[in-house]
Amino acid sequence: MSSESERKANTEKKVSTASTRKKVKPSTKPISAKATYSKNTGKKLAESKTKLAAINDKIRNAVATGKLEASEQLELAQQAVQTNITSAEEQLSRLRKSSEESWEEFKDDVEDAWEHLSRSIKQLVDRFSDGSR
Repeated sequence: MSSESERKANTEKKVSTASTRKKVKPSTKPISAKATYSKNTGKKLAESKTKLAAINDKIRNAVATGKLEASEQLELAQQAVQTNITSAEEQLSRLRKSSEESWEEFKDDVEDAWEHLSRSIKQLVDRFSDGSR
């Protein structure tokens, strides 16, 4: 009996000790401002590329069905957007490669590239709207 009592007491001790132990979370470093900015800008760029693909599909369909006349202006607008996407990706890449201390020096370049991209997308949409019949 005593061995049964001892086993039960030891089991209760183990359960008690296990339940009072604090769970230690692995230490995580706080996310830096650079990482946050880079992640958010990357998401924004990816969303813009997805929307742009949809716009280009609509343009192709409109041209194919005769609802939109293909023009040099429309083609130039599409090329401008593609050039600005490439530029924004390059600027974001430069920012990501920079150090934690110097990344803000590249932030203005990313913002400028984003501004150019936004403007060129608006112009593309305007060309699409102007050219539709």
